Amino acid sequence: MLRVRVRTTTVRADKLGDKVTRHLAVRILGAASTPGEPTPLPTEQEICVEFGVSKTVAREVIARLSSLRLVTVRHGKRMQPRPSTDWNYLDPLMLELQNDEGLRRLVTELHDARLLIEPEAAARAAETATPDQIDRMRGSLAAMRDTIEHPDAFLEHDIAFHQEIVAAAQNRVISHVIDAIRDLMRTSRRLTNAVPGGLPHAVDDHAAVLAAIEAHDAEAARAAMREHILWGARRAGVLPGD
Repeated sequence: MLRVRVRTTTVRADKLGDKVTRHLAVRILGAASTPGEPTPLPTEQEICVEFGVSKTVAREVIARLSSLRLVTVRHGKRMQPRPSTDWNYLDPLMLELQNDEGLRRLVTELHDARLLIEPEAAARAAETATPDQIDRMRGSLAAMRDTIEHPDAFLEHDIAFHQEIVAAAQNRVISHVIDAIRDLMRTSRRLTNAVPGGLPHAVDDHAAVLAAIEAHDAEAARAAMREHILWGARRAGVLPGD
């Protein structure tokens, strides 16, 4: 009996903490876009009173808001909002909280970043990819063809293909950068994959990139990857520079 009660309380506290975090995050995002002096953020004790939670949950909420880089936390001080340029836009929760315009801006900036990184990674992969890595790229491409009627499954194979190219470029920093933006890339690809005819075109684009890598043609790989990224951005209406 006691064990069941403790377990149930923990689950409720976790869920409640997530709800409070989301509520306060929305409040912070809204205040940032509203002219005038923002209302002070609640203290730990005020969170307890306003939402009816324990101090433990309130502390977890504050820590989560800090991890999102929405607030600055100092011991014994009321947490302070951080400027929007500091926010951790790569966190899945931040992606969920964006309005349409905010999400469009993020996806546009993502395509811009991809244009700076992925064509060069593809060119490097054409020079350094091992036979095993090329085989895995072929496998991902074949899986994309097999799942063209199933967008969610297609998406995972699409991401795996790009990750294999980055791995073949043999640059750990770039690998970590691409891994950090993985959730945003998923969101982006859901937009571009929803474009009519998008998945068959994506298969053709990936095949062109792979052919260039197999031929060890760095310039062709660079050009094919760049065109692939630009095509998706144009069709989704998020072309960098617009």
